[in-house]
Amino acid sequence: MAGICLPAGRSDVRPMSEAAVLAALRVMGFDKNTVTGHGFRATARTLLDEVLGFRPDTIEHQLAPGNGFESRGLGAQTVRSSSPT
Repeated sequence: MAGICLPAGRSDVRPMSEAAVLAALRVMGFDKNTVTGHGFRATARTLLDEVLGFRPDTIEHQLAPGNGFESRGLGAQTVRSSSPT
């Protein structure tokens, strides 16, 4: 069984809550007008797929509802360029 991508601070079997993700972003210096949990999810999904080469079904499983994130498929809305960057 695969582990959780963003585990809760006190549990390896529970994901971070959206509030915990937001708090971590704030500690890193991002204010609420710069990045949201929803935006972080979309960015993470794109980087995991397009830059790091993880399989989309694996990414979606980790970021799916019930794993601390909302709306499955959000990251699938990313625009892919026709040429490599």
